Amino acid sequence: MNRKAETKENRESGEGFKSDGNRRAFRLLFPSRTAIMKYMEKRFDRTTYRIAAFDVDGTLVCYGEQIRPTVQESLIALRKSGIITVVATGRDELQMPPDLMRCFSYAVTANGGCVSEPASGKLITGHPFSKELLLETMRTLKGMTGECILFRRGSMPGAPFALKELFKKYPPGTKSIIPPKTGPLPGRPAPVPSIRALAWYSPFPVYKIKCYFRDSSRLQEAYERMQADRRLTVLLMDGDNLEITLGGISKASAISELCRAIGMTQANVVAFGDSENDAEMLQSAGYAVVMGNGEECVKPYADYLAPSVYDDGAAKAIAALYGI
Repeated sequence: MNRKAETKENRESGEGFKSDGNRRAFRLLFPSRTAIMKYMEKRFDRTTYRIAAFDVDGTLVCYGEQIRPTVQESLIALRKSGIITVVATGRDELQMPPDLMRCFSYAVTANGGCVSEPASGKLITGHPFSKELLLETMRTLKGMTGECILFRRGSMPGAPFALKELFKKYPPGTKSIIPPKTGPLPGRPAPVPSIRALAWYSPFPVYKIKCYFRDSSRLQEAYERMQADRRLTVLLMDGDNLEITLGGISKASAISELCRAIGMTQANVVAFGDSENDAEMLQSAGYAVVMGNGEECVKPYADYLAPSVYDDGAAKAIAALYGI
């Protein structure tokens, strides 16, 4: 064994000390990675974490796929055990398959723009754009060649190019509730003649704007310009689109609102996520589970590192933490 390898092994094991006392002191001050992970897993208290919040894409579902039976069964079992299950996603309700929605007590959609109760359809909290801010934002995006989709809790009117790009990766899950005069056939999202006119005259509130760009340089320009507006929260998604909600609105803020509504706190939440738009949710939760396929930027927040979504990691994490 070379000197460098030997030194590393000694650091991990505490070997190389003359007395057992010194060795024990070293291990307390500099525990091995294995010891750290065991400690993290042991401190999960099932009686404390009564709310389990899950991102969808990259956490429960592989991109472009349906939820796998093993994961779905784990979510149903978790809910039946008395844990409050929450889906926290950037998707609109239109994009959520019914068999997936049935797994959850509550739904946080449109990146925190809406909090609802799927069983009753009740809207618990919502943060829509004012018509003035909506049109001002859309006008700015259009000037940069952006093409928008409006997330309106169960309906998604949008420009043809934007809808085409969206549904390549995220197929619709449920029927649209857009009125027939302004919307598509059931279950088939379609463009509308004038999205800006619809935004102004429609009585339906808009909770999120998703904007696609044909030119990546314009995307970056729009991102920087939108970020400078403190009235907005802006996320750069998948390298080809922006997601925009009201300033201060996120999955984390929505979960906090839900906790207040049901008499709990963020300390009672275990959050499951995989990407940058889950970062705030993972940081604010009492316990954070990050998927093995997760982005490197969120892994430092992990109290528990689950297997990959491609290996049904959410189901395995539920089994490990809750014994289900």
